[in-house]
Amino acid sequence: MRQFLETPEAERDYARGATMLLKLSNNRIMYRNISGNPARYAAFINRELQKYYNFRVRELTHAQVADMQRQADGIVRRRLSYSGGDAVRSEFQKGKRADHDSLPREIQALYEEVPQLTARLRFVHTKLLTLSLDNATCPDSERYPFLKELIELDKHIKSNWERYDTFTSGETGAAVADDARERSRRAIGAINLFKARYRAHPSPELAGKLAGWYGQVLNPTEKLTEELTKLGILK
Repeated sequence: MRQFLETPEAERDYARGATMLLKLSNNRIMYRNISGNPARYAAFINRELQKYYNFRVRELTHAQVADMQRQADGIVRRRLSYSGGDAVRSEFQKGKRADHDSLPREIQALYEEVPQLTARLRFVHTKLLTLSLDNATCPDSERYPFLKELIELDKHIKSNWERYDTFTSGETGAAVADDARERSRRAIGAINLFKARYRAHPSPELAGKLAGWYGQVLNPTEKLTEELTKLGILK
């Protein structure tokens, strides 16, 4: 599979690709539909094999995805209240501090970012709920990116509240700088995770996310800037 995907698209043996898909999915109806003229279905074969490959590279098991789903269910119960439409308060979330306006701008930004993160979490959860898996060749690989993002968003929100609620005026600038570096590290990780997905399936929503993450990166490398520019994320 790796050899097939590393071959330039114009040189790939799509009959072989269709056979690999049959072995992976055991979907004989799909195979009959594409095997007569596999080159016609090149995009479909490429996309489906890439999903299988990505899934295997990550060495995810069905049990691991099921565990992620349980985590996601707990996050939704804790973070989202659909009856009231607002985010439920977590173990931190004491609300806006009385001294908010006197806090360093980096700390104020942690509080101000939470509604955006919560809105994104709600959006990802909705996408997960409406995900159609009836004809999916690998349902776990379809659910994985949404579950992973939901879990990462929860960690991000929790980190923001903890940092905001526990900040004291006596903290040094180094502590604030450390926080900014951690946010930059997370942003780079998110970009690396989702840029390939955008390349395969570009969307305005994902473009906005990638641009937002880029804005959190401290001293982005020329390579990263050039790569996102070529993808159309940066203008």
